[in-house]
Amino acid sequence: ENEQAILHILTGNCSVAIRPLAGGPMRVMHNLGERTDVFSGRPTTLLLGSDTHFSVVTETEVDALLVVLDQPLVYPPTLIRPRDVRIRELGEATHRRTVREVVGPRYAPFGIRRGETLNIKGGWSSWPPHAGEAACTSENSYERFHYFTRPSSGYGYQLVGTNEHPDPFFNGDVHDIPLGINHAVVGGPDTEVLYVWYFTGPFEKNYPVRAEDGNMYAGGEGNQ
Repeated sequence: ENEQAILHILTGNCSVAIRPLAGGPMRVMHNLGERTDVFSGRPTTLLLGSDTHFSVVTETEVDALLVVLDQPLVYPPTLIRPRDVRIRELGEATHRRTVREVVGPRYAPFGIRRGETLNIKGGWSSWPPHAGEAACTSENSYERFHYFTRPSSGYGYQLVGTNEHPDPFFNGDVHDIPLGINHAVVGGPDTEVLYVWYFTGPFEKNYPVRAEDGNMYAGGEGNQ
C-alpha cells in the first residue's frame, strides 16, 4: 500500500483486475497486450498507484516486467495502450535508433520513467552522450536496462563511463547503470538490440544529434 508500480507487458495477452484498497467495486481491464515478440510493435503498460490492489489473469503465455517504486502515490489506474506510446526516431547513420517512449514526464507525478530503445543491426545507441541527468544527485540513482537480441543467440556490448573494458550482454541480461555518466550500447554485427529501460526522477533526457554538436540537443522526454 506504500508502493506505486508499472506493469509492462512484453508479449502475450492478459486481463488485470484492480480493486481500491479503501474498498469499492473491482474493475477488470481485458485484452491487454498485442505483441508476439518485443521487436514487433509497441508495448502495453499499466500504471498503478499505491491505493490499489491488482491481479493478473493470463489469456495466452505472457512475459511482463513489474517495476515497483517504494513511494506512496494516490494515482488512478492508467492504461497506456500501444497507440498511446510516443515514437521518436533519433540519431543518424550508425547511431540511428527508435525510442518507444512509454512513461515520460507527461505522466507526472508518477515517479517511474520507462521506455524501449530499438537499435538497428550492429548499431549504437545512448551515443552521443545524454544531457539532462545533472538533476540527479543521489549516489544510489541508476537506470536499469533489460536487453533482448534478435537473433536470440546475438550479443552486444555496453560501455559505461571511462571504463576501458566494455561489458558484454546477451538476450535476457539485465544491467544497472549509474545516472549521469556515459553509457554507450552497441549490438554485434548481425544483432538487433532492444532494451527496456527505466529510472526514477522528474528530469528529462535530452540528446545531441551528433557528437560534435556540443550544446545542441534534440529535445524530448526520455531520449535514449
